[in-house]
Amino acid sequence: MAGVPSCKSLAQSGDTYECLKLANSTEIRSGLLNALSSTTELYAFDPTLDGPDGLYPDLASLSLSKGNFARLPFIAGTNLDEGQPSVTVNFTFAERD
Repeated sequence: MAGVPSCKSLAQSGDTYECLKLANSTEIRSGLLNALSSTTELYAFDPTLDGPDGLYPDLASLSLSKGNFARLPFIAGTNLDEGQPSVTVNFTFAERD
């Protein structure tokens, strides 16, 4: 949040969703890249469990076993070795109006 210029003042407020929803993709991309480049963690972008009313209320495996998931059709694909730490990832975001 602190890396998204228009939302920086709300970063510690607990009320960030509306600001992020209105931010443009250039700001969000900049904030994401700044956050990823300022850490020494190998896998720095991990979801954080944030409780029953949060975005990630529980481990995905537990939510699935409890039937707590969206029942929507989807297609999933996988790639061999896509988690290799030696691969450089480039993020591309489309601009939105």
